[in-house]
Amino acid sequence: MKNKLILMLGIGLSVMVNAQFMADAPPQKLEPGGHLIGIGTGYGGYYGGGLIGFRVSYEAGVTKIWKGTLGIGGMVGYGFDAVTGPYYDDYYRTFYFAPRGTWHINWGVKNLDTYASVSVSFESSTTSTKYHNNGLGNDYRESDFSVLPTGSVGAAYYFGENIAVFAEFGTEFTYLIGGLHFSF
Repeated sequence: MKNKLILMLGIGLSVMVNAQFMADAPPQKLEPGGHLIGIGTGYGGYYGGGLIGFRVSYEAGVTKIWKGTLGIGGMVGYGFDAVTGPYYDDYYRTFYFAPRGTWHINWGVKNLDTYASVSVSFESSTTSTKYHNNGLGNDYRESDFSVLPTGSVGAAYYFGENIAVFAEFGTEFTYLIGGLHFSF
């Protein structure tokens, strides 16, 4: 009985401290009705692991959901990679568009925005090989279109009222991407 009383007291105290903590938490940068634009560059993934990509994203805050805000938006990007050798060069280029849902979580840390996202990427890619006139083969080009489920986790640190530096890790286009967020 004594252990149950201590456990209940501990849970009650924990809930009260968390409620107080969240009551004093700084406002989230993406609130319902708010907007967020991201511009970034990333590295890694797909062909040979050396893809370099550029991305622009947009989100609109839709509703509050447990300690945060649900955002809906999309991304568009372009990436490339080149592997050169003594006999041939390989080039990989991709263009993508992805609708995206993001959950921005407010942990109560001033200027910090953490988030997780899920998306569906529509990607058009081209691989081409160019041989160096040594009779090894004919140049060729191959195109592909893919629809892939993707996701990421990220964090943004606001160093101004509406501007932040961000980093994301996941499977959305490149494995690691960083850049700037602008909220309004």
